[in-house]
Amino acid sequence: MDAATELTRTYLQRVRRGWAGKGTAAKPSANAPCSVPHSLQITRIQNRRVIRAGRQCRRSEQVMAANKI
Repeated sequence: MDAATELTRTYLQRVRRGWAGKGTAAKPSANAPCSVPHSLQITRIQNRRVIRAGRQCRRSEQVMAANKI
């Protein structure tokens, strides 16, 4: 199979629209979320769990130390 030597009409139309800032890529999405990305939400949840686990660990150590005295 030989490759086409000239660019097709459809390709040229798409390139021209993209270059001019038209089409779907140039338009901002109306339903784009303005919230925090999912990955950051997961990180925050994990950080909270780590902090809580650390607090619980310290509390249990304090209780055990108080019981030994």
